[in-house]
Amino acid sequence: GAVVSVLLSIMAGYGFSFIIGIPFTSITPILIGLDDAFILSGAYNRSNKSKDVVDRIEETIEEVGMSIFLTTVTSIAAFSLGSISSIPAVYWLCLYAIPTLF
Repeated sequence: GAVVSVLLSIMAGYGFSFIIGIPFTSITPILIGLDDAFILSGAYNRSNKSKDVVDRIEETIEEVGMSIFLTTVTSIAAFSLGSISSIPAVYWLCLYAIPTLF
């Protein structure tokens, strides 16, 4: 489930990049965001198993939601700064990575 979600996000980001005219290169980000799935999964598995599923999900989001939000914001900032690089590989990587993080 988590890998499929990340792959769909990457495909949507690539599609958006193609629509706005960014050419496809061999330097493309893969598996950005998969670490968040591991964090969510670990927090969910640590939650009280006797609780209802909805309560476990709420507890999980309360526990790790802010950290995932902050890492996403800092990743967007880092890739945004990288997109002004004069090194072509860094430039293209960052241009492809930014839309996949939304």
